[in-house]
Amino acid sequence: EDWSVMLDPSWYQGREQTFVKHFFLERYLERVAYVTLAGGAWSEFAYVDAFSGPWRSGDENFRDTSVFIALTKLEAVRQGLQKAGRDVTFRALFVERDQSTFQDLQRLVARFPNSGAITICGEFQDHVEEACRFIGNAFSLIFVDPIGWDVDLPLLRPLLRLRGEVIINFMYDAINRHVLENPQGSVQSSFEPTFGGPGWSSEIQERRSAGDDREAAILGVFCDRLRAAGDFEYVTSTRIMKPLADRTYFYLVYATRHWKGVEEFRSVEEKALEVQEKVRFDAKFDAREERLGMRDLFPGERPTGQSAALHERRARNLAVARRRLRELLTKKHRLAASEAFGCMLEQPLVFPSDARTLLLEARGEGWLTLDLGPRERTVKPETTVTSLISS
Repeated sequence: EDWSVMLDPSWYQGREQTFVKHFFLERYLERVAYVTLAGGAWSEFAYVDAFSGPWRSGDENFRDTSVFIALTKLEAVRQGLQKAGRDVTFRALFVERDQSTFQDLQRLVARFPNSGAITICGEFQDHVEEACRFIGNAFSLIFVDPIGWDVDLPLLRPLLRLRGEVIINFMYDAINRHVLENPQGSVQSSFEPTFGGPGWSSEIQERRSAGDDREAAILGVFCDRLRAAGDFEYVTSTRIMKPLADRTYFYLVYATRHWKGVEEFRSVEEKALEVQEKVRFDAKFDAREERLGMRDLFPGERPTGQSAALHERRARNLAVARRRLRELLTKKHRLAASEAFGCMLEQPLVFPSDARTLLLEARGEGWLTLDLGPRERTVKPETTVTSLISS
């Protein structure tokens, strides 16, 4: 059987944002599973999908669902490592609360008899302890993709503290509308589990007073609360846009304890951005045709590269990464380049090649020295960075 996943954008008409999300999940799950297990430090990998579905599938074989994508990718990695002489164990847990959807889930999982996958029908929050036992001592990736903002950080805390990583779909569009347009106490208090407890609203205001815009403040508080709940070293995100409007739909918020995870996340983001630009262009083009009731005889060329808005956001974030590097060098005199990479790559839209370039530029400007050999041109993770900034 062919274990490659070829996502077809035609399955996702009217929900292009899900195509981008699934593209991201497919690429990142493959990378984290392979990198974690190929090195030999781990021999077990557990994947947990907290709100599995499958929902609104546009393909009769459910190939456009997170369940199919995950099981296919994990099997591909297992076979690849087996050929390389690495005998590893994968297991996957899928939880879905809706009874009829759960039956679809069971039928789909049954198509992967060697996957070690388990399904549970119920509310994920009621099965956290079970999920912890399922993961055990394995390295884990936990995918939390609810409908709405049904995330409960305090209940998830035991899972978040295990050895692994988490990706949470932070439904910014829905949260933004309800947080700011419903002053009623009951609506506000319903967000306490999402933000990990009381006090979140005043923290948003503090961030806004410090200069964050509304979106950055709301996302920033969630990331802070997730960092505390799981004791994570790095928490970052990638932005998924509305298909037909230049606004945020949701963020995939990612947490890890290792700089390498952030590097892999950013590498996938770089590819996903290109895909997002293309599918949004096509969605807008199709919507315009439908609105006009006729085909455009002279359609604009599909964009290549970054839009002006994306280019501007990247320039701002690169400036932030540069400031973060300088702050790190003010606090620490000597460090491995990997620590500098993690510090800079936590900033969205800053890619691995950017981090290396920023270090070389900082050397050129006299901030630091790098212990590169006479013929070395590439900064490696183990390269020693020595700060020349007086604290």
